[in-house]
Amino acid sequence: MAFWSKSAKKNGICKVVKEEGCVWTFAFDVPEDKMAAVQEKAFQRLQSVAVLPGFRAGKVPLELVKKNFADKAKNYIIESLAKEFFPEAIREHELSPVNVPLVHDLEFKDKGASSFQMTIECAPKFIAQGYKNIAVKNKETPVNEADLDSALSEVRQRAARLEAVSEEVVGKDHLVVIDYEGAADGKPLEGAKGRGELVDMSAPQTVAGLVDGIVGAKKGETRDVAVELPGKQAIFKVKIVEIKRKLLPDIDDELAKDFGFAGLAAMKTKIREQLEQERKAAARREFDRQIEKGLLDINNFAVPPSVVEPHLESLCERYKTLANPGRNWTDKEREEIRGRLRPQAESEVRLSYVLRDVARQEKLEVTEQDFQAEVEKACQAVEPQQAAAAQKYCAERREQVVAMLQERKVMQFIRDSAKIEV
Repeated sequence: MAFWSKSAKKNGICKVVKEEGCVWTFAFDVPEDKMAAVQEKAFQRLQSVAVLPGFRAGKVPLELVKKNFADKAKNYIIESLAKEFFPEAIREHELSPVNVPLVHDLEFKDKGASSFQMTIECAPKFIAQGYKNIAVKNKETPVNEADLDSALSEVRQRAARLEAVSEEVVGKDHLVVIDYEGAADGKPLEGAKGRGELVDMSAPQTVAGLVDGIVGAKKGETRDVAVELPGKQAIFKVKIVEIKRKLLPDIDDELAKDFGFAGLAAMKTKIREQLEQERKAAARREFDRQIEKGLLDINNFAVPPSVVEPHLESLCERYKTLANPGRNWTDKEREEIRGRLRPQAESEVRLSYVLRDVARQEKLEVTEQDFQAEVEKACQAVEPQQAAAAQKYCAERREQVVAMLQERKVMQFIRDSAKIEV
């Protein structure tokens, strides 16, 4: 629903025709004499650079400029209107724009007022609520003997050695060396070819159907195995090169010494310490997740699409890199990924606005000392010869580093005030 701004009551030229989340659309009526002046100025600006046959640059008569460069003049007119009316719109409604305004639906009239519309994306107008005394459950669990035994079993698996077996056929407890070549619809699949690949028959596989297809095969045998790849079915021609069995060592002092420990007791102590650190880190992440969810549940508002889009694109690129680096994703797949990740992108952008407003309310500022301490930490984390590069990196990205430090301060402030439920 349109409504007139305060300035419109005075001169009748501006009204809000749409407010949708963080996107505002204004309609402007420009008086005849004002638009004529803007147009004249645009043509004069064009005249200074215009070139036509028979005329040098800047010497084309104004009437010929108006006749031959009307479309270009429109761009200058839009730029002039934006510069003049944009400040009025944001000042009147106390908006904080996040990108360049878009001028559209420009209508020139020889008689009477001309009109145009302007769309502006703005930061959300809100005050962060409920960030103190958020109820959080402590989910840290102690390390027990079963956890330690499981970790020791993993160490034992890493120390395993393989030996060729005399069995005639592949079983589910074997490791198999294969050569393979994939095809779909009778055509070779790019990247689906390998030699001397080791397949653990007891482990989860990325290619569905491969393990089941070679069970019972003999050494030297070649099979056509039907497999399922993301979005398509294929045939893998698989040759069994060798069949192996995993031999596991005993969990004893000798095993511990192979990993650089004085004995089994010392290795157990170190493993327990690592498990405890991992549990604490996991509990901290879960603690923060509950805080973030609490903040988002209470502070529900729209965020600017132009701020969400680059963050969404970053999330999509990270997902594709982790899922299958180097793969050529189809347009349909990319859109499906964007659809799945958009809610996460919107939530993370909204959370960043909430944290910034908490910092404003609580006056949580990043000092120069904070920044220099972070620079020093970055320098200490690299080799001495790379310290200068680390320092330069931080200096060039000072704004991002400061934002990160401020977010840390805010999160610690919220953690300190949280109500912990055991």
